[in-house]
Amino acid sequence: MIAVQALEKQNREMKAENADLKARLERLERMIGGLAVSMKSE
Repeated sequence: MIAVQALEKQNREMKAENADLKARLERLERMIGGLAVSMKSE
């Protein structure tokens, strides 16, 4: 039972980290997209 609880905790932590990384990736993609648009207009 303790092993199952440890795996559940690890799973929750990994899901939280994954959500954070997805958000960071989306921000970076928006930044890169904005740079590409500004470079085209020059």
